[in-house]
Amino acid sequence: MYQLSGLDTSFLNLETPNQHMHIGSVVILDPSTAETPFTIDTLRQLIKQRIHLVPTFRRKLVKVPFNIDFPYWIDDPNFDLDFHLRHVAVPAPGGLTQLADLVSRIYGRPLDRNQPLWELYMIEGLGDIPEIGSGKIALLGKFHHAAIDGASGAEILASMIDLSPQMRPVPPPEQPFAPEPAPNELQLLFKSLSPVLRRPYRLATLVPQLVRAAREIGHEALSKQTVDVPPLPFTAPRTSFNTTISPHRRFAALNISLARAKAVKNKAGCKLNDVVLAVVSGALRRYLQGRGELPDRPLISLCPISVRSEEDRKSAGNQVSLMRVNLATDVADAKKRLEQIMASTQQGKARHKTIGAKALQDWNDFATPSVAALAARLVVRAKIADRMNPLFNLVITNVPGSPVPIYLGGARMIANYGTAPIIDGVGLMIVVTSYINRLDFGLTVCKEAVPEVWDVALALREAMDELTDTLSA
Repeated sequence: MYQLSGLDTSFLNLETPNQHMHIGSVVILDPSTAETPFTIDTLRQLIKQRIHLVPTFRRKLVKVPFNIDFPYWIDDPNFDLDFHLRHVAVPAPGGLTQLADLVSRIYGRPLDRNQPLWELYMIEGLGDIPEIGSGKIALLGKFHHAAIDGASGAEILASMIDLSPQMRPVPPPEQPFAPEPAPNELQLLFKSLSPVLRRPYRLATLVPQLVRAAREIGHEALSKQTVDVPPLPFTAPRTSFNTTISPHRRFAALNISLARAKAVKNKAGCKLNDVVLAVVSGALRRYLQGRGELPDRPLISLCPISVRSEEDRKSAGNQVSLMRVNLATDVADAKKRLEQIMASTQQGKARHKTIGAKALQDWNDFATPSVAALAARLVVRAKIADRMNPLFNLVITNVPGSPVPIYLGGARMIANYGTAPIIDGVGLMIVVTSYINRLDFGLTVCKEAVPEVWDVALALREAMDELTDTLSA
């Protein structure tokens, strides 16, 4: 049994009937590389053999009485793998559009909080898909964000995959699974008294730390004789996807060449993440121009930054901080747009280094779950997202993947498209995953806010072409 952090709990508190706080991915597999047919039984046996490597799979939530403290993860004494493992098929002709529609419907349903918070769907019936081929199968994973972030999700995948079609032998656990006795309410209440009483002391030590960091940032800006002001809260421009969201989702997927993105990176002398942000910026500029609603101020993206240390690699939960980035969508020239994005990410990373990413995470520890959940519900009921400018316009997260082919149950992975939650006021989320020679983009949107999600996806390639041509000129 272990306790969720304040950040983990915040993803539970944010969940409403319209906001489903799970993340996941759509993995495309080529079963022709497997030594034996890849079936639902293959997948079931693989998970059974390796489930001891992923304790998260068998853990469920238990709340502290009166919600005075963060909940705990405990072993589920009635864990049933078949509840979490599902088998479905896409309708004919089984193209990428039909797959995305099925993913949208599955992803638009919340997870059952009485069970371990994950589901895995094996999807068959795929036809001939451009750049992917025919005869493939897909796996759709759904995991609650309270349990994992992008980096810990990659760790879960690493436990299940192999580097060749031959599955590596995995030693069985030293002891058979024996769940700890579930605590009663009195035990949970007494266990929570100590951290609750320590919370004011932790707050007293955190405030001076942040004050010192703010002073250092101010001195640094003045020493440069220029004032580098980060994007201020609630000053991002409004767009059609910055509105109160519905429970309906749409998903789209597309890839671009990793080699082309690296060529731009080397030409511009920037980070690969800067190129990714510039591609998204160019695509959104095209999309909004086509709708006649391109703001004269730049869109602001929230970009998660992993702060997972080597000691944290095997832990579940969330180890992330957040950086707001100016996407320079108001700049017509692609090269200048990239330069402004580079400057914004450099400034953001410098501020995070000064403040300390862990300190930013710790602020989540100072609101009790009951108060935080009530605040989330009030924001939704009041439709605050329709009444004020957003804190940011969208979320873009870049997850490094494997540079070499990987296999699951002998089937070679062809693509990995990430999915992630959207929230009121932010109806667009883009997950980018690198894999061998490609960047896989997964777009999760509110159906009503971004009805033309495939237009945004296709604009990504156009933006990549524009960036390449501009830097080559």
